[in-house]
Amino acid sequence: MFQAITERFEELVLRHNGQIVDDLRDRPSGYLSAYFPFQKAEIQRNDIIALGAALKQDENQIVSFHPFTYRLVCTNGALRPQSLVSEKEVYSPEQLEKELDELLFSLGMQTIEADAERFRQLQQQPISQRNLDWVTRSLYHRINRSPVSNRRSSRYQRLRELAHTLQEEFDQNRALRSENTQIQTQFDLVNAVTALANRQHDPADKWELMRLGGELMETLHEEKATAPELFAEKYEVMGGV
Repeated sequence: MFQAITERFEELVLRHNGQIVDDLRDRPSGYLSAYFPFQKAEIQRNDIIALGAALKQDENQIVSFHPFTYRLVCTNGALRPQSLVSEKEVYSPEQLEKELDELLFSLGMQTIEADAERFRQLQQQPISQRNLDWVTRSLYHRINRSPVSNRRSSRYQRLRELAHTLQEEFDQNRALRSENTQIQTQFDLVNAVTALANRQHDPADKWELMRLGGELMETLHEEKATAPELFAEKYEVMGGV
């Protein structure tokens, strides 16, 4: 069924003059994503985001449809869990077409304009230590959710490595403390996470960080320094999981 759904997705992308971003269907934890240039909004001059969608099949063979925000200037993408069109299970090519039409033609412009406004607001907000902590703790939360029996797996180790990479970049950023520092605003923070996603070769890592970027965007926009549901477990010091 995943093959039939993704083939219909490719047809719809061509029909609506979209462009494929990632085609990783043939790899474990793979997915297929695309953006649609006709549904776009400008964050600022020459900095445009476009509306997109992604399809993913999980280990239980369940196919899901995800709204996707794509920034053209840096080719970074963020999955949007709390957007106007939330992620949904897809059971057939026909349902996929219905979901994509709703995204593009019923809520498309409203969705992408709302994202552009979020980005503009985040550009005005200086970054805080609590913002940095939210990102690394969120990633460690994903690690802590892994069963103890899986904590020697390569997937578990990769999540740890990604968490350490983010923490090192943030530490270097704080050490510089200059106007040339790359991560100065909350917008820069979201971009740092999605840029790290863009550098990943493993589809599971890339997906996890794109999702984290979307969650971070929502959390910062809602002016929450922390997300209480992410701290249901007691955290140890970084690296101590």
